Order: sequence, then structure tokens, then C-alpha cells
Amino acid sequence: MSDGYRFICTACTTKDKLGQIPRFLVVMDEKSKGVELFSELRQLLQVIAGMDSTEAAIYVLGLERGVITTREAMAFTNGQQTTAGSVLRRLTGRGFFEKTLGEEKAKGGKGHGQKFRAVRPGSALKGVLGGYGRLQELLGAIDEHMDYMAQQDILEDEVWQIPTNVSIEHLCGSIASAEKSIRISSNDCSWALDEDIFRAIKEAAGRKLVIEVVVSKVSEVESTRLMSLGLTPRIAPDPSQPFALIDGKALYQSIRFGQTSTHYGALFTKNPYMVRNHISSFETRYRGPEVIKDD
Repeated sequence: MSDGYRFICTACTTKDKLGQIPRFLVVMDEKSKGVELFSELRQLLQVIAGMDSTEAAIYVLGLERGVITTREAMAFTNGQQTTAGSVLRRLTGRGFFEKTLGEEKAKGGKGHGQKFRAVRPGSALKGVLGGYGRLQELLGAIDEHMDYMAQQDILEDEVWQIPTNVSIEHLCGSIASAEKSIRISSNDCSWALDEDIFRAIKEAAGRKLVIEVVVSKVSEVESTRLMSLGLTPRIAPDPSQPFALIDGKALYQSIRFGQTSTHYGALFTKNPYMVRNHISSFETRYRGPEVIKDD
């Protein structure tokens, strides 16, 4: 069999040792999916289980091979057998490995070397994962508190930079709490292809809010999605920095930042001066330039 592949049995029969073929035998390319799977698991173990990189690597090695020895674990401890043994014993104490009753080999190769068998992650992490249920309950209560605090308009004149990873969630939250209107000005309607934003606007349309969109261009796909919500974007010839107005009180602006790599976030404010300026900008763009007739 090629070294590039490994067989992983997801549901074996009780007689596999007699040579029967396991059910649901999965062939996994170790150089792609397999490596990616275990690499991602190593990262998650450091976050979820509080392992350091060496502990995570040795535990994942045990999962890959089923049973390992101290000598095999040395590959992740710079060849130090004592350190490898300490890590394995520590992980065993935390419930990530089972071990045989043998002793570690003494110098000269004497003694019966211990073997360590990896415990399934679902069992080993049961206590940790159980805590996440309580965490979800706490987060729900904290979210309610944060919603209350957001309604107090503390420092509303300030301009806040919203992190990239939560900017869409932040915008969707404001759309969900909108009471009167949503106005969006942008160069195109690519935002309509984002499922979270689309769902938020669809829900707002269902509440009969006034929703106005003005763009420089719109693709057929984008237009079709908006029209399914009963929205027809107004086309304006001039480009515009993307922004959204919620109830005429809150302003979102798309912002690009990053020195080594480009990524997008958002600026958020309830500053009355900035909001009024963008309302004026939106109305001018939405209605088109005013034509002054000669007397």
C-alpha cells in the first residue's frame, strides 16, 4: 500500500482482527485531507483543552496511530525521552491516554516498555465540552445585558471601529433592531450575496420597514436577490464609499485596513453631525442631481 494513504475505520465489525473488511472503510489521502484534519485538531486542542503545542502533537499522534510509545513521542520533544515520558504521563492523568502496566525501558533496553493508547476525543473532552453548554447559557444572559447597555447611547458621539470578524454580525444586529428605515449606499450590491445580511434585510422587509438602496451598478444575480424581497435598487452614476443608515440615527461605513494584508471592517457611530451628513449624501445620490432651470 502506498505511504501516501491511510485507512481509517469509522465503524468496524467485531471480527476485523480475523481479516473481515470494516464497514464504511474510508480511504484518506494523508497528504491532504488527513494532514489538514489532524492539523486543525492540534490547533483546537490548544484552545479548547489548554494543551501546549507538544501535548497536542503527541495526543494527535496517538489518535493517528492508536497506540504509541515514549520513543515515538520523542519526535515532538527534540529527542528527549524523559520529556516525552513526562508528557505522556501527564496526558494520561488528564484522561487523554490509557497505558499498560509495563515500565519505561531502562538504559540498555531492559524492561518492558509502556504503551499508550489514545482515548477518543469525545470521551477525553467530555468535561470540557460539557462546560460549553453552561457557557452558552451565560453568553445568552450577557448578550441581553450588552443589548441593554447599547440602548443607553453611552458615548454616542464617538466613532467606533468594529473588528472584521464581527462587523457583519454587528450590522445585522442593528438591522434586526431597526424600527423605521434602512438606507444602503454602495458601489455594487455584493453585500446582498452575504447570507447573514440577506436574512436580516429579508426579516426587516417582512416587518414593513422602509428599505432604500442606491448603487453605481448591480449584477443580474444581485438584482434578482433584491427583487425577491421587493427591493429595486436605484442606480446612481457616481461612485460612493459604502455606508448604511439605520433609522436615520446610526451610521455604518465600510473601511479597508491592514498593512501586510487587506481586510475590511466597519466604522459605527451615532454622531448626529456625521449621520446628518450621510443622510444628505444618500438623499442627493438617491434622487439624483438637482437640475437648475434657467429663467
